[in-house]
Amino acid sequence: MRLSYSPLGTLNKQAMAVMLSWAATSIYGVVDIYFIALLGTHELTAAGIASPFMWLFNTVASGFALAISIFTARYQAESTFRQQVVQPMLIGIAVLSLLAWAIYSGLLHAMIEGFSGNTEVVEQAWVYFGTWMATYFSTLLFTSGAAMMRGFELYRQQTSIIIVSCVLNAIFSPILMFPPIGMGIAGAVYGTVLAQLCAIGLFFRQIRQKTGYSVLERQCLPCKEQNIERSYSLSSDYHSQISKDNKRQASTLPDSLLYISQLKSVFQLFKMALVTATSSMFWPVSVLISTYYMSKLGEIEVAMMGVIAKVQPLLMTPIFAIGIATSVAVSKYFQQNDRTTIKQYLHTAVFLMVVWQAGIAVVLYIIREPFAEFMLPHTPQAVGLLQYFLLLIPTTVIGRGLIFLLSQTLPAMNLAPNALIIDFIFALCLHTLCYLIGYWMGDFEVTIVSLAILNVIGVSIFVVVSRGMRHKCL
Repeated sequence: MRLSYSPLGTLNKQAMAVMLSWAATSIYGVVDIYFIALLGTHELTAAGIASPFMWLFNTVASGFALAISIFTARYQAESTFRQQVVQPMLIGIAVLSLLAWAIYSGLLHAMIEGFSGNTEVVEQAWVYFGTWMATYFSTLLFTSGAAMMRGFELYRQQTSIIIVSCVLNAIFSPILMFPPIGMGIAGAVYGTVLAQLCAIGLFFRQIRQKTGYSVLERQCLPCKEQNIERSYSLSSDYHSQISKDNKRQASTLPDSLLYISQLKSVFQLFKMALVTATSSMFWPVSVLISTYYMSKLGEIEVAMMGVIAKVQPLLMTPIFAIGIATSVAVSKYFQQNDRTTIKQYLHTAVFLMVVWQAGIAVVLYIIREPFAEFMLPHTPQAVGLLQYFLLLIPTTVIGRGLIFLLSQTLPAMNLAPNALIIDFIFALCLHTLCYLIGYWMGDFEVTIVSLAILNVIGVSIFVVVSRGMRHKCL
């Protein structure tokens, strides 16, 4: 069997496509925190305070985007696509943006003040997070546009655009942050917004050029690439007639029924987004609680939380990519009742995770000292802690990766409640407990050791759950 058609070749190829775009975003996250660190310790600490809040709202955006990708694949005809996807998406973005700003103004603005006794740090956190919340619509549009690209299977174009946006971000942010413009920490946010808006324009331009919102062009594109003749493709005349009939039928509906139909579409989209985001929200909530308690130990610990929030996604990029690609394959073969292939994909996913993470652990072990000094130029007291983190966590993070694999694949096998329970116990309870132990002991090194032990526990949980899955559905 050729490698490209084996689970190993297929999964690795799909994961690489996801990994490249994810890695580009994660790398810029590290560059972003470096620019902020150049502003000073107060700005870096402020970013550390805001990071878990931003992670929480980014999780909501990711869940909303996943629903967009599912609906895009489901409703691809031009008339249906605009009614079922585009209009609900825009309404949803408006509602979520207003809701996010209301939550910030009514609750989070006051909460941030309790994270530090330093007035200047609190003010910088308000500027940074407040600016980000005011432009939250840009984040929602960016993630939704990328999700549409995935729904139309434009993976390569999506990756290219995201890489370009990260490069633009790295150019815009320092220009706005430092003199002569000198917007400070707010410039980091505005630079991101400008880069996202450029990417959004490119996303929709690619969708219109490559698909035209047409099922026919959407089906023929991969046919041209793979030189495969599909017997079930519709003729252009027939498809055009269907599109005209759909538009004519929609135009004859009363306005009240059209509004009801649009509201139903919005409700369905929100319902899907709620399901896809609930499980992953346990992680940012845990980090939010942990950051609050770490802030009681001092600014060094808060700065460490900010750096970890940027480094951790980069560290786990292969795990996230492999988990996302595996969930698609498992869902496909579960519907076909092909248990043997599901086992092959799960075993392949574990193998790829181990190989990728071992490589990353070796690289970080070699560069941990210069990397820590690079990340914390104005906070030398925290350099040793970051080096210790880079020594222990990359070598054990495979345990957390296996938990992520469960949270992605269990819903694909109609075991979503199991995934919620596992994430609740591992992320919200045990992960938070690791930081509480460090807080009670007054030592961040204890937290790092606890996190490493938790990762080992994650491997045990995966083994136990896998055996249970073997009896239930495999």
